[in-house]
Amino acid sequence: MDLKRALGRKIRSFRKARKLSQEKLAEMASLSITFLGTTERGWSIPSLKTCLRLAKALRVPLCELFRFDEMSEQDYRIEEFVLRLHESDSERLKMILEIGEVLLGKVPEKEEPSPSLEASSIPREKAKDLKSGPRRTRRNRPHLSRQKLPGPLP
Repeated sequence: MDLKRALGRKIRSFRKARKLSQEKLAEMASLSITFLGTTERGWSIPSLKTCLRLAKALRVPLCELFRFDEMSEQDYRIEEFVLRLHESDSERLKMILEIGEVLLGKVPEKEEPSPSLEASSIPREKAKDLKSGPRRTRRNRPHLSRQKLPGPLP
């Protein structure tokens, strides 16, 4: 991996995790916005002195800027997300974890299972229809020509 691109991605990842704009980080590190932008894109490489100022402004140890593990784009996004989680308050973190469990298919323990259709008084044939939803026929399937489009944009 190209050192300039890897360092630039790392700086951008830390900046976004701290919810800083390029302008704000450039001001905090006494850099020009243009130089910070070209560094983040991997077009230029900062001096060691500049890296120290960036690390201080980002509140990370200098060695973190140079920790490259041949990370994929997904790994960078995960790292950025984890950094943002560390800055979240406990209530927000709890909510994020619950949403994550639902999305990953894990049902939180405090929820009670809903009664099954088998145990209800609904006949088996009717229950099967409820599970699969309404049948689509030519008459009830949506058509683009029948949908109302929004008016002109302002």
